[in-house]
Amino acid sequence: MSVLTPQSPHQPEKPGSSRKSRRSKEAEGLIRPTEGQGPAYDPFGIYGTRSAQRVVAARRRRWVQQLAVTLGVLALVAAIISLIWVPRVRTINGTRLGLVLAPAAAPVAAQDSGGAVLLVPGDDGALLRFDPQKSSAVSCLDTAFPLRASPLVRGAVAFVPSENGVLTALDWRQGKILWQRATGAALTTRPAFVEWKTVTKQVVTPETTPATVSSAENADNEKTTPDASSSPRTVVVTKTQKLVIIGNDGGLVAGLDAGTGKIIWLRRVSAPVGNGIVAAPGGPHFNAPRVCVPLLQSAGSPGGLWCLDARNGAIIWRYPSDNRTPSAQVAPPALDIEGGRVFCGDDSGALACLDLKSGRKIWKKFALPHNPQDNELALLRGEPLFRRYAFGALVVVGSNDGLVRAFDADNGALLWEFNAGAPVRARPLPLTQEQTDSPARELLLIGCDASFLPVLDPQNGRPICKLRASQAAPFGVVSVGEQLCTVTSAGVVEQFEF
Repeated sequence: MSVLTPQSPHQPEKPGSSRKSRRSKEAEGLIRPTEGQGPAYDPFGIYGTRSAQRVVAARRRRWVQQLAVTLGVLALVAAIISLIWVPRVRTINGTRLGLVLAPAAAPVAAQDSGGAVLLVPGDDGALLRFDPQKSSAVSCLDTAFPLRASPLVRGAVAFVPSENGVLTALDWRQGKILWQRATGAALTTRPAFVEWKTVTKQVVTPETTPATVSSAENADNEKTTPDASSSPRTVVVTKTQKLVIIGNDGGLVAGLDAGTGKIIWLRRVSAPVGNGIVAAPGGPHFNAPRVCVPLLQSAGSPGGLWCLDARNGAIIWRYPSDNRTPSAQVAPPALDIEGGRVFCGDDSGALACLDLKSGRKIWKKFALPHNPQDNELALLRGEPLFRRYAFGALVVVGSNDGLVRAFDADNGALLWEFNAGAPVRARPLPLTQEQTDSPARELLLIGCDASFLPVLDPQNGRPICKLRASQAAPFGVVSVGEQLCTVTSAGVVEQFEF
């Protein structure tokens, strides 16, 4: 009687085979051993393969978890170090003074008998006079067209451009219109003021007198110096000429007598005029007074910068001179009268330093985008600031990408950048902070299209503090006497104190 030995359900034995013969075949390489379970329990390698996959997946999960924990620990350590070592930027909140209509252009400061006031050009065509001491607003000019450009203030007279193309000379203290001049196209450009003196010699007899100045305003500036000689004698006549330079959207630039509004000269340029004209009365590098006119790009003109003789409107030089390089210039340039230079930025991101006498290019640099992968250009539409410091001369300019860039005025090297977080179109405001226990500190206040306005160290661009308005303040901050005031996009006048 034979006894049957039960076989394992997981490893059926084939007839004529034994474990000894199988081990010999595995040793000879004829049979491939399975992974994981032994061959007696997993003859086809199914369970062993799945077990290996589970092991690999578990190792991968552990590696990802360790990496996440490591990165989290590093981030926590970096946050702790930044809180300990990086100085915190102090925030100064604005104090509400009053409410005016929404501004259409940058407000300007003026001096009254009772103190400094703020002149706010409105979108409804009114020029408002805001007194920070009384927190009251009074209209000193009402028109039917928006005031898209800042007025030019000279003492008690404000030259107010309007979108209907009319320039108004206004006694803003009394609200009295002195004269008006129509130009035929919209005035969205801030005017410029220039004056110069001419010295002439006249031979007179006792029966004749020297010629007088026609304008009543200029007559007070006339001086006569007789020579110590017998009749007829030679008289030296000093005459002061004062002009207001305006430019409109039709490409017309005109020099008007500041006292009467009489047209002294007209000049047709190749494109609409930018946001502002600047004037140079004269300097060590040039004698004749001149004006710099930024031009937008048009169908027949690449834009650029024109320099005109302020006395007669004659063209002194043009930049660029090839008439092919696109150089649309929206912002007014910055002048260095002592150094005989002018700094201008355009919509291609180029900042150029030119010789004010000849228009020769001294250096030209490009503002690179903040994101290298971005194909958009940095539009330099903020009015540049030129200023000399103890550590050197700087040109600081803002752009539409929110970056404020500081260049070396002598060679154009980029010194520092600061991200304001919103487009910068206002001119940086230089400040001097008096300190009791240390020398005065130089500061730069940056105006941008946001409610936070940073205050920077001009030497390295590091933030010192930031001003916080209730809403966006696109026109920046204006120094009104000893106060710093801003007008938000909603027309709220706010004051800041350091």
